[in-house]
Amino acid sequence: MKTIGERVESIRKERGLRQTQLIKKAGVKLSTYGRLEHDGGDPLAITVLKVCGVLGVSMEYLMTGKERVDVHSLDNMTYEEVLILKKLRGMEEPKKTLILEILEAWQKNKKKTRSIRTRANLPKDSTPIEMRIYDVRVSAGLGFYLDNESTYEMRTFDADDVPAGADFGMRIAGESMAPTIEDGSVVWIKPMPAVENRQIGIFILNNELLCKELRIDPAENKIRLHSHNPAYKPIGITEDDAFGTVGRVLL
Repeated sequence: MKTIGERVESIRKERGLRQTQLIKKAGVKLSTYGRLEHDGGDPLAITVLKVCGVLGVSMEYLMTGKERVDVHSLDNMTYEEVLILKKLRGMEEPKKTLILEILEAWQKNKKKTRSIRTRANLPKDSTPIEMRIYDVRVSAGLGFYLDNESTYEMRTFDADDVPAGADFGMRIAGESMAPTIEDGSVVWIKPMPAVENRQIGIFILNNELLCKELRIDPAENKIRLHSHNPAYKPIGITEDDAFGTVGRVLL
């Protein structure tokens, strides 16, 4: 399997870019990029984000080597949605039609089931599931200091209340992600080294935990953490910031 540096070099050459061109477009330092392409230690998350934006590939692929997805012109789609479309496109026409029919039938059945449950006041799936809920305060506001000693409690939830793929929960403090995420609510996290453009995640920025939506703008060479509450301004990320990802928020 290729290393992250080998993947960067391969895609750069595929795009017809010289190192100097990529460095200028990404707005990173020559020494920083050199370490990335030549596997000189763990790369900064901000560097990888900028390089992904220029090369037009998902961070999942660049960092792990998993199935490659080109993300040009797909900024409003999640990584999983892009994967589904890529697999659909590669299918023969009869299979593609069948999959679409199954999805349409499932969607209609799902709406019908929800309607029946609502009218009959039927209970949700009450299968119990135990999950870790961390009491570290995750800011959806201006940011709180990240304590070194994080504690958690084990709580029991109905299976329907926990999204598939969630590993643990964290409690939100603040109103900057309202109305998507309300103050005091628990969000479910899927641990990942990075999230894709337009996804909500839990980030560590200069020793503060933040719940925000990641926005990558290759054209302006900008990476920002956006709030859903218009009263809060976006937070810009620079190469000088200590930036990392805890995981993706599953809604």
